[in-house]
Amino acid sequence: MQQGPTLLDRELWFPAHDSALTVPEGLLAIGGDLSPARLLLAYENGIFPWFEDGQPILWWSPPIRAIVLPENFVPSRSLKNYCATRATRPPSILILSESLEAAATTVWTMAKKHGLPIP
Repeated sequence: MQQGPTLLDRELWFPAHDSALTVPEGLLAIGGDLSPARLLLAYENGIFPWFEDGQPILWWSPPIRAIVLPENFVPSRSLKNYCATRATRPPSILILSESLEAAATTVWTMAKKHGLPIP
């Protein structure tokens, strides 16, 4: 029988990838916070937050992943349009960065600036 996802508190860590659930696929942990340090640790380990308003933070580590290298990235017309018309209006945030630490810090700062929930 599979155990539930790990409950995180303020301590900065994540469980091993192999403890992620198979249903729902890839759910690894619940809770914690969205601090730049935790986001950086998560992204460096292939873990990402994905949750809706009113939910606790859900951390995912899916078994199948994709890596898109910047030199191979070709944005679609719809993404180009989105960037040109919506990316400057809150609460939309679009960040393209080669530095994971800079991107995590920017996300946290912008979320705070626009009043988005940051536990």
